[in-house]
Parts: sequence; C-alpha cells; structure tokens
Amino acid sequence: MERLIKVLNIGKGIHDFWTEKIYLSDIADEVIEKSTIPDNIKVVCNYKPKTEFVNADSFYLTEAIYNIMQNAVQAIEETGRSDGHITVSIIQEYEWIVLAIFDNGIGMKRIQMRHIFDEFYTTKARISNWGVGLAFSKRILQFHHGNISLKSKAGVGTTFYILLPDVYDT
Repeated sequence: MERLIKVLNIGKGIHDFWTEKIYLSDIADEVIEKSTIPDNIKVVCNYKPKTEFVNADSFYLTEAIYNIMQNAVQAIEETGRSDGHITVSIIQEYEWIVLAIFDNGIGMKRIQMRHIFDEFYTTKARISNWGVGLAFSKRILQFHHGNISLKSKAGVGTTFYILLPDVYDT
C-alpha cells in the first residue's frame, strides 16, 4: 500500500527526491544483489564498474530498476525454462546513459506493449499484482529527466531501455 501511495504522489508532484552524482553501475549492482534470482536464471553484467555518472536519487532509481528486474525474473519463471538469463548492460549513447535489461522470458504482444506503462495495467494475476510497478518506474525516470522504452517479442523475450542524462565527470 505504501508503494501505491508513492506512485500516486509522484504523479501529483509530491515527492522527496534528493539527487546526487552517482555511478549507474553501483545502482545496477545493488539491484542485482537485492533481487531474488532463482538458480535457473543466470544474470550477466555487461558493464564496467564506476564509469558512467548520472544525477539521481539513489533510493528511487534503485526502486525503478528493481521493478524492471523483478518483471524480468517473473517473465522467465512463467516460461518454466531451466536456462533463463538476464543481461544487464550500461552504455553511453551521445548525451544519454542507457541501462538495458534483457530477459529470455515470455515476451509481450503488441497490445500488451502499448499499455505496459499504464497505471493498474498488468499481464499477471490481479491477486498479487496491482499493475503499478512499471508506471512507477516510468514516473521515477521522468522525474530524473530520463525515459524508458522496450522491445519485446512474444515467446522470445523483452529488453527494457532506461535512458538517463549523462553527467560528465568534471
């Protein structure tokens, strides 16, 4: 319930952001460490530590990326496969730092992709899912002057792209 209230408050501009210059790799490492990853899922980190800075609230940014990581785990679990994998990459693209999270889970159909960032939209059973995680993540990223997008194919997997403005090391 507390998480739902945070989502709704962010939409109204009620939030307690405290930004600082941080390494995106540190956030990615923290998310991977705190995520519950089953033994049948291998996580590959495709980035160098402490190379790309962003200006962010580490608490909120960690929560936003954690939501995406948990969705990746759930998508793989839904396939029942024994060879699940998630690849986390960080690259610089012009003035953006891009964090990409790929999973070889169930993937999504186009209709699902159109609504995936809508509040209360979920592809999962409503009993345990409110459909606010990705809406929350998108709002958090927008407050960081960033964005989120995805590519997905049903039966193949999904890649979420998180874009954040680069903060040059000066």
